[in-house]
Amino acid sequence: AGSGIVTLFTPATVSATASPLAAPTFVRWAVDKSEFVDRPFIVVFFFDGAATNVRVVSASGEVVLRIPIAGSGVFGGESCMVRARSGGPTANATWILLDNASFERFMRDAGTYRVQVESLGRTVTLPLTDTGCRPR
Repeated sequence: AGSGIVTLFTPATVSATASPLAAPTFVRWAVDKSEFVDRPFIVVFFFDGAATNVRVVSASGEVVLRIPIAGSGVFGGESCMVRARSGGPTANATWILLDNASFERFMRDAGTYRVQVESLGRTVTLPLTDTGCRPR
């Protein structure tokens, strides 16, 4: 499969009569390579539900990463963005580019991290689950 446009997250709109959208119930992560020399790694986060802000926090509550909510992007068929989506629940996705030091810290401590997700006026804290997907 070649490159394609992947819709990662469609920002939610809520009307006065609509039921509130559900907060995420899971966050899974994977790793891709980027083309940027100074930030060679992409950590991809998959989640369900509506999210307006995503933070990775340490066991002590320190904010380790602030993850922007992405719109769409172009990812090849060999990327974890594509491969991990087919391996389990991955309703929405976003990502962050990391430099070597930040990536090494993330990989070393990922098993101890949690994710705080703001979702339309409420915040949920969830475990951060590794998909096991890495660049080929």
